[in-house]
Amino acid sequence: MAAFITLSAFADAKAFSGPIRLILLGTDPDNPSAQTATFDLAKEASQQLISTTESVWLTLQPLPPATQPSTKPATQPNATK
Repeated sequence: MAAFITLSAFADAKAFSGPIRLILLGTDPDNPSAQTATFDLAKEASQQLISTTESVWLTLQPLPPATQPSTKPATQPNATK
């Protein structure tokens, strides 16, 4: 069975880079269960060593600064004579 999940972050979220796992939890209180989601890597033509994995790498980049830095120096260096 395949599922699609959309990940989102707040605008002020800090940068992150690392592995994540998804855990599926059962909803029956009489029969609690947990299952780690697996990710199919076999569809990548060049991937032959690992067909599935329980963790994937997530990179969250910070937003660019609201103002762009000036490309000109604040002061002009003194010319040597």
